[in-house]
Amino acid sequence: MKNFIAALVLVAGLAGSGAAHAEWKMSLPEGGAGFNFGNLIIPGLNTVTSQTVFNEKNGFGFTSGEGLVQGGGQWPDPLSGTFVYGNNKEIEFHAKVPNGTYLVWLCAGKLIRADLQSRHYLLKLNGTALCDETPNDDALLGEKYLCRFLFTQYSNKPHALWENYIDKMYPSSVQTVTVTDGMLSLSAANHFLSAMIAVPAEKKADFDALLTAIHDKRLELFEKTLKDTRPKPPEKKPGDGDVLVYAPLDPAGVQPWSVPSDDERKRTTLNYSGAPGQRVAIVLAVVPFVECGASSLVLNDLKGPGTIPAAAISGYFKNWRYRGGGEGTGVDELSLVPSLKLNVEAGLTQTFWLWLHLPEDAKAGLYKGTFSFKPEKGAAVDVPVELDVYPFKLQSNVPVAYGMWGTGYFPPFLTKEVKRKVFKDRLEWMREIGFTSFEIEAPQIKSVSGDEAVVEIDPEPYELAKETGMARRPEQGLLLANIMAGPGRKLGSILPGSAGVYKNPGIELRQPDFKKYFTSMLRQYHDFLEKTKVPVVVTAVDEPRERAINSWNRNLADTLVYCDMIRDAKLTCCCNPMYDTTHGKDYTPLIDHVDVLSTHGWKNSEKFMNQTIEKKKTLWLYNCGQDRYSWGFYNWRSKSSGKFEWHFGWPEDDAVGGYPGRDWYNPFTSLSSATSLAPYSKYKGGLLFVSRFFSMAEGITDYTYIYTLEEALKSDAASKNTKVAADARAFLNALERAMPQFPDVKGLASANDGPAVGMGIQDEARTHVDDWRKTIAKFLIELNPPTH
Repeated sequence: MKNFIAALVLVAGLAGSGAAHAEWKMSLPEGGAGFNFGNLIIPGLNTVTSQTVFNEKNGFGFTSGEGLVQGGGQWPDPLSGTFVYGNNKEIEFHAKVPNGTYLVWLCAGKLIRADLQSRHYLLKLNGTALCDETPNDDALLGEKYLCRFLFTQYSNKPHALWENYIDKMYPSSVQTVTVTDGMLSLSAANHFLSAMIAVPAEKKADFDALLTAIHDKRLELFEKTLKDTRPKPPEKKPGDGDVLVYAPLDPAGVQPWSVPSDDERKRTTLNYSGAPGQRVAIVLAVVPFVECGASSLVLNDLKGPGTIPAAAISGYFKNWRYRGGGEGTGVDELSLVPSLKLNVEAGLTQTFWLWLHLPEDAKAGLYKGTFSFKPEKGAAVDVPVELDVYPFKLQSNVPVAYGMWGTGYFPPFLTKEVKRKVFKDRLEWMREIGFTSFEIEAPQIKSVSGDEAVVEIDPEPYELAKETGMARRPEQGLLLANIMAGPGRKLGSILPGSAGVYKNPGIELRQPDFKKYFTSMLRQYHDFLEKTKVPVVVTAVDEPRERAINSWNRNLADTLVYCDMIRDAKLTCCCNPMYDTTHGKDYTPLIDHVDVLSTHGWKNSEKFMNQTIEKKKTLWLYNCGQDRYSWGFYNWRSKSSGKFEWHFGWPEDDAVGGYPGRDWYNPFTSLSSATSLAPYSKYKGGLLFVSRFFSMAEGITDYTYIYTLEEALKSDAASKNTKVAADARAFLNALERAMPQFPDVKGLASANDGPAVGMGIQDEARTHVDDWRKTIAKFLIELNPPTH
């Protein structure tokens, strides 16, 4: 009957996920009972908070309120978006209902997190287990738990976000339950409880209508929060065909709705070149004007003076995610998925990213072949491929520390043996990209004894550096990112007068005996490095400043004290100030107190950049961008011998609307990074990666071409080919003059943007990198006779 069918009325909606609450009015079928877990009230349902303990008067509640946590409240849908769960304990909820058979709608989701103390996932309704699982490491990291959204492909189809994510994040199910003792019970461990509605089984029609109304209203509330700022899908031009496949001029700039220019429409052949042993990034875009369905890119061998097998190519497609609208498209990259098979829907541009490792013994000459895009629906599109293999090899060991911060994150439960394997795999993969360095943790001060600090140093990162070919020369020192924030703060906290150390930056330097023990730690670390023979650059303080100083940085005066202690211990000292002048204070005196000065490549660091070179100190650049130009030609032009970016892998602990899960590859959590975490047992290093690593790799390769030419100009080959050598030197000199010292850097546009991470150099010079590399290759060919 109509009066028994749920009436769902939106009283106050959410303008965004941060609004306070939304309220429903709900009428249940006759004989029904409903419970909304959390602190939001939905008239018609009983509110169950973490403090609701069962008693006969209420007739419902938890058997105990101990260890209960409630959350949510900022999600658009108050029915599923508020919840209660047990903090590392099993919880039990009881509700008095008349005996009989009930249809039960239950909204309860798994707490999928890497930091669980217990992994027992239990959900039991009236004694019947709906879930009873205890995943091992592999399973927890796998595609049922932490990586359950790993292969969820971005889609523009209606309700795709709801169907692909929300319906899985806040899942619901329907169960049939028979009550014989007057009590409906619900037990849970590692589940959050959002809502439960029980309706007598004979009211099935009303129950079904209720669920339809609930689904529609939840979907409506969620989709009201979405911002659709996407451009129109690509428009088909005469001659395009149903599918357009082309080589984009700016691969990193291709978006899901990109359409090729007229020039790009002509780029239907993939033309690339490289030296034996080099890795070559190949990108092609697919613009579908019709539904293609399950599609794939088929690779074939390349034939020429020899054979370059298709097996030498790793293949990926770029996956995207919705990021909440706002400026731009509200969509960004999720990861490169290690597959050449994907679903291709009309109007959604896709890109394939190929990573070709040219064999070390590849014979010089032109190789040709054909790749083929094969849709499920429609005709295949063949793509001609031409690859020119040069008759020279590149230098294999450039004098630059290429690396990133945040290299060492691993799921907390990995065993020491597994962590070591994953770490080694990760470093080997980084070497493939061209990285020569990585961030390491500082020694740990455990206590003090007599006149010495008791220090613990983990040898594993240094051993792995040797095993994987990192830090092979002094210029490639591993980065100890902030020694003050590690042993400095720790020492301050254990010495007398430690009160307020973390709240009063720099107070530790005024503690009695601080310098004695800190120097003891530095001396022990120096002795350790002498034995390991691994070069390390020790950052004294991260981004020093005069105001808004926090626990992990210091002002200039205190920074200089740290720098001097490090150098007195004969360690290589670094500091990374963002500006020449910070809060009105000249910071350039730092140069005289460090061995390595790391700064942004922008106008605000002009004095730092120039004076560091003039004083024959080592210049590094950081946070200038994760683009090809800044990693290659610009780094060379700046005479920088180090390039570090934030960050390689540093998952944040946050989620939209109070969602309690922390599953990866989920657009509604912040567990993402420069790389993306993946099941460690399935993918090398426990990670996937994003396409900008191809850009970084190409930039490092650009630098390698320049370095190889510079070394060739010092060789006998240059003395025998004086005209070619003179022309090559003139080219490099002209190239240096042509590139501006301070190009535009997106994300570092003004002094106010200084703390932001640079998104990449936008200067027009970056568009010429392919031509510059080809010119360098021409000189190398002329300076060196064929080697094959």
